[in-house]
Amino acid sequence: MKIDISTLKKIEDEFGQFEIGRIWGNGNHNYLRFGYWQPVIGFERLQEIMGPSVVVVEDDIYDDDCGWKYSYTLYEKYEWEQIQKKRKEEAEKWRSERTEK
Repeated sequence: MKIDISTLKKIEDEFGQFEIGRIWGNGNHNYLRFGYWQPVIGFERLQEIMGPSVVVVEDDIYDDDCGWKYSYTLYEKYEWEQIQKKRKEEAEKWRSERTEK
């Protein structure tokens, strides 16, 4: 996935300083982190800035020491659609197996 510097500048102008990280494993997706894992107010605007070819997914995790930590994983739209399709197929398979018993 390529992100133009002008897009990154728009994000910074709108939301302030942020870091770009990478999730190692499970697709090696990039993510954005604002402040010390702060949530973004106006998450829809972040999606709008990234454009239609990228899907932004808000992730959160609770840390006993820090509380809720938020990051924003970036997926290429086609890849996200494939992930959703696979999840749906797995859920349908699981449901059908449960009803057969």
